[in-house]
Amino acid sequence: MTTTPPSHDLSHTLAHTADHFSGILIDAEHLPDEDHFSDALSLSMDAWAAAGKRLVWLKVPLARAALVPLAAKKGFTFHHANEHDVMMTGRLVADAFIPTHATHYVGVGGVVINDRRELLVVCERHRATSRRYYKLPGGALQAGEHLVDAVTREVLEETGVEARFEALVCFRHWHGYRYGKSDI
Repeated sequence: MTTTPPSHDLSHTLAHTADHFSGILIDAEHLPDEDHFSDALSLSMDAWAAAGKRLVWLKVPLARAALVPLAAKKGFTFHHANEHDVMMTGRLVADAFIPTHATHYVGVGGVVINDRRELLVVCERHRATSRRYYKLPGGALQAGEHLVDAVTREVLEETGVEARFEALVCFRHWHGYRYGKSDI
């Protein structure tokens, strides 16, 4: 993150941090109350636009959800959300680039072979048909988790076997997965 150049006085704007892409990230911990938010946001957006900023990121915590329609009235749109907050973006310049949010799910499966050349698999039941099938132990990565850590964790969770990562065996990319996202 960068600081605002001294040539522009942004001391009367909402608490924020400037990013390296001419953007502003409003500090979610210091949002004003509903009665003062709209005016403060308008004044801040005018000042940021005058300072040459292009885009504003606004994270609204769930406890402050009443601010969402107020931001929407100022032109903010949804970018992404989780169980704790929603991220909104507001363009200060019409052609400001907004990167997309996550486009893929990432999962892993462990190929574990013992010294007798036996492949470790788990037996599961299909939710709709209750038919049994066998698969490699695996599952989805957790946020911030590395592939190596994820695959060893999944093998341990699903089988109780402590495995050691050696190499990546294969990779597949599938479109049309959950909620229209792709799966790797």
